[in-house]
Amino acid sequence: MIDRALREHAIAWQGRAVAAIVVEVIAARGSVPRAAGTRMIVSAYESVGTIGGGHLELKAITVARAMLERGDRSPREQHFALGPSLGQCCGGAVTLAFAPLHVASASSWQLPVVPVRTQR
Repeated sequence: MIDRALREHAIAWQGRAVAAIVVEVIAARGSVPRAAGTRMIVSAYESVGTIGGGHLELKAITVARAMLERGDRSPREQHFALGPSLGQCCGGAVTLAFAPLHVASASSWQLPVVPVRTQR
């Protein structure tokens, strides 16, 4: 799920032309730390947001920073089995998408709808 602070941070990075990669959970199966649609953004020196922490997030940051270092602007997907390949206790699997921030324009990210309570 996208929160307003992550979206605003991504828009600010776009405005300053910060080279960054958007990491998004696009598929989740079994026990996983975050659901599909969860995003984080990664620059060479900073990451904002979380896709669940642990070894998965460390691997995602490593992949994103390697893309930035190589100047690789090609979107890609990578599948991770959390237990067998990463040693995480949640035994599910996720597929992550990696795309440059300019491709995944943050201003188009949908924010969660917050129900409005009415007083009676």
